[in-house]
Formats: sequence, C-alpha cells, structure tokens
Amino acid sequence: MAWIRVKKDFPCPICEHTDWCSVAKDGKGVLCMRVDSPKPQEAGGWYHSLKDPIPAHRLRPKKAISSPAPDFSQYRDRFKMGVANPKLYHLATMLGLPAESLIQLEAGWNGKEYTFPMYDGRCECIGIRLRAEKGAKFAVKGSKNGLFVPLAGAYPDSRQTLYICEGETDTAALVAMRIPAIGRPACQTGTEYIKQFLGNTRRDVIIIADRDKPHERPDGTLSRPGIEGAQRLAQAIHGLVRGVKVVLPPLHKDVRAWYHAGGTGNAVLSLAANTAWTKKISEKT
Repeated sequence: MAWIRVKKDFPCPICEHTDWCSVAKDGKGVLCMRVDSPKPQEAGGWYHSLKDPIPAHRLRPKKAISSPAPDFSQYRDRFKMGVANPKLYHLATMLGLPAESLIQLEAGWNGKEYTFPMYDGRCECIGIRLRAEKGAKFAVKGSKNGLFVPLAGAYPDSRQTLYICEGETDTAALVAMRIPAIGRPACQTGTEYIKQFLGNTRRDVIIIADRDKPHERPDGTLSRPGIEGAQRLAQAIHGLVRGVKVVLPPLHKDVRAWYHAGGTGNAVLSLAANTAWTKKISEKT
C-alpha cells in the first residue's frame, strides 16, 4: 500500500499531529504512530480504517522544491554540549541523570531545545530528536526516527550482551548504570534499523519494555503497547541473535524511573539472568 506523510497543513485524522503518521493514497486508511488499534503494523504504528475516505484533492501533494538532504551529523556536532556547558547540567538535573551519560548520547542545545542525534543501523546520523524545556518531543525537519547509540559505539564484540530500551532518556539511564545499550525511537518503531545494527554478530539481546498501564482498545480488548512492541521486536530479531529475552523494570514504569528509585547495573543484570530465554513475555507479568 502507498502512503502519504502528514504535515502541517494535513494533520493525521486520528491523532491530529503533523508528523510521523501517514495516510493511504486511496484515502481509506491511516497509519497512526500514536493511537493503537486492533491492526498493529510490523514496521510500527497501527492501521485505522476511515469510514469517510479523504477526498482525492486533499491527498494531492503540492510540488516540492528539491533541496539537498540535511546533514544531521553537522547539526549534531554544531550543538552538542561539552562538560563546560551549563545547559548540560540543567538537562541532567531536569532528567535526573548523570551529565556523563548525556554526553555519551551526544546531547546538545540549539538555543531553544535540547537535541539528541538518531542513527540508522550503520550508525550514520539520520535525524535529530528535539526535546523542549517542558518535555515536548519533536524532530528537526527531514529527520528519520532512528536509534539512540552511545559514543561507546556499536558494541562489536558478539560475546557482549546488548540491551535495547525505548527512548533517549532510558538509554542514558542504562549508560549511567554501565549497561551496553541502544534505544529505539518508540515501542513500535526502529525494528529494521535494529536488525541492520545487529548484523551477523549473533549476540544475546535483552529487550527492556516499558511497564505500561493496560488500556482498552475500541473493540474492548486490552492493550499494553510497550510490552507488545517488545514482543514483536523479539520475534523480528530472533533469527539474528543467539538468544533474546523481554524483561520489565520491577515495579517501575520504565528504566529511568527504575534508576531514580535506586536501580543499578547489577540489578539489571540480575533481572536478565533470572528471566528465561524467550520470544514472548507473559501478559500476566
């Protein structure tokens, strides 16, 4: 199916945001990245059928003026913060994370928002996530939703277990706990980049899912996007790794909340060690 990306003058009919989501070219469906449905998509997001198709004239794209692709690595390097930048410590205090872990993620400040580079599976910078002072997240125009990869690199040693979490701040929390980790952009996205990142290393992988509160879908079934996304990722990479586990932060919403409550690297390793190798986590967890 062919898709048209939403934009400022053409918001998503489901979540009403102007980024990340797409509308089918026939106007009959929407791929929403924020609101779930009984039809999750393998590449991320959920499919929604539209009772009233969008008229063709609204779907017709305007002629775009060609321009060179943004150099996101240049943007990253221009704004990333060093140890002398007071905004680094402001962000560290705001997030409750060590400044060093934010430096590892090449966090920056562009004068208005904090910046976090995103990478594809070859560790090439393909976008910049922006984080406002009040926590709102968006991205530099032209960005693709990629992985958050610390300066420690791609962890090429296949004997080293790789941890995968969700988002830049959870990744920074794992880095603070000295756990080799990368972050996916959201619980339903980044799968293809992760598969590319893993390559042929055949390493063990631990996926740490967010502990979402169950919420009801339109059909009455319960949804836990964080766990369900982690399960799908585990299934997608199962053939590329030696073993894969899906774990949940004990009693906490996510890794950063666990870190704030005193979580340590040893606690993360212990949780992983006491979880059976599996493709799927029990819905009763």
